[in-house]
Amino acid sequence: MIFYLQVIIVSVFALSILLPFLFMPLLWAVLLIFMNTAVVPVLSALLYAPFKKPLFIRPDFIPFVSGCIESAVAILLFVFLSQHYLVPKTFFLFLVLQYTLNQLARVFRELEKFPNYREAKELMGYYGLLVPALSIYLLYKLITL
Repeated sequence: MIFYLQVIIVSVFALSILLPFLFMPLLWAVLLIFMNTAVVPVLSALLYAPFKKPLFIRPDFIPFVSGCIESAVAILLFVFLSQHYLVPKTFFLFLVLQYTLNQLARVFRELEKFPNYREAKELMGYYGLLVPALSIYLLYKLITL
């Protein structure tokens, strides 16, 4: 049973890396993987460090805030890229999809702490900011038609 679960986790992680190469140009797929693995975590850690001490009052709230900050950094980087370059339409979709699949693999990776609730709270924080931001953006697009 545990072996099958580990195989599923590895396949989900591999799928999150391979999918952008199938549906986007090579340069944008490489940039997407670089953004999700290097740029977004580093920038979010730099933004998250000042808030860690004041929010230490409730330690269960810290992963949620971390996920919100990662979502904000990903959204801002996408907006910056789309303002300066012609970004493929599937770029943001795969940015969110790759983060989600990687985070789900982290949730179920450690079998001793199965499931990892800290990583699950971080994923909830990511979507907690992403869904309202996308809703506001779609409402703006609907109004300005």
